[in-house]
Amino acid sequence: MLWKWNNGSANRMFSPAMCTPVAKDGVVYFAAPDRVLTALDVNNGSVLWRNKQATVRESIGMSEDGALIFGKTMNDEVVAYRTQTTDPGILWRLNMGFGYEHTPSMLIAKDKQVFFGTRNGVVYAFDPYSQKTVWAHKVDNSMVNTVNVISKKSVLLATMDGVVTLLTIK
Repeated sequence: MLWKWNNGSANRMFSPAMCTPVAKDGVVYFAAPDRVLTALDVNNGSVLWRNKQATVRESIGMSEDGALIFGKTMNDEVVAYRTQTTDPGILWRLNMGFGYEHTPSMLIAKDKQVFFGTRNGVVYAFDPYSQKTVWAHKVDNSMVNTVNVISKKSVLLATMDGVVTLLTIK
């Protein structure tokens, strides 16, 4: 083991227990339920920065070129940050209107769009360049796990109700 890190919370509800880290150029990024986006040095685990401007909770993803981190907030918004070793602050915010949200699923970038599911069974796609919603589709009434994006026209997903769905976008 080279290093390990935790946010100091003994309560699993606020620790990084359900987050999925992403990495770029020696920096590891993740958001725990404490609603703080954290960047660590991959070489030694030291904190490079922690940002709590937005209420990003467990759900992040990275752009295809690795230049941006996307975070799903707990209320309506997706936010973007630049990948860098110093706190970049929020680059932009996109209000997608999904309401209260706490699903620990990743945002997946593919074919110049970003895809994710929500706790109320809706899957979204947005364009990170124009910062606009491309589409939204309700597949179930329960939490959507991290989606498997085959292409921007085909998304495979499963919900907490045990429903597996293939969406084909026209």
